[in-house]
Amino acid sequence: MNSLTTSLGLLGALAAACTGALAQTGGGGQVPSEQTPVSGWRTSCAAAERAGPLDCALEQRAFVAQTGQLLVRVTVRVDGKERKPALMIQLPLGLHLPAGVELRIDEHKPEPLGLQMCDAAGCYAGMALSDAFLARLNGGRQLLISFEDPSKRRVNVTMPLQGFSEGLKKVR
Repeated sequence: MNSLTTSLGLLGALAAACTGALAQTGGGGQVPSEQTPVSGWRTSCAAAERAGPLDCALEQRAFVAQTGQLLVRVTVRVDGKERKPALMIQLPLGLHLPAGVELRIDEHKPEPLGLQMCDAAGCYAGMALSDAFLARLNGGRQLLISFEDPSKRRVNVTMPLQGFSEGLKKVR
């Protein structure tokens, strides 16, 4: 078996594992018993060159508890030049793509996002962050990320916002 065949087999197994975990959610797609968020928001900064401006990011992840597979990655990136924050959500492969993604902060109205692309690591949705949306994130308790599995069942992943505003101050 060559390395390409092995890689494709591993990707297929990963997609099946993520899809299987999502398909097991039942009950309206709630996954609280199947997700394990990493505690706190993590920050990082890097520059393309020694004297260059820093590109910084704030990140939180949730994993499928039984397998350790990444379920959702939420990243707020602040580029080094314009310092404008942008949000990127990474989701697993095997989604019902037309449904897109919905973001809800606490009891606020859901914000729909279209999926932009998929690659071997997952599917992605993103947006520039308005001051109003950032204010809701800063003052919120939780971010609910909703999408559909291949059977069109709703999957909800809750990400705590505790520590978000402190982390955003570090990367802005």
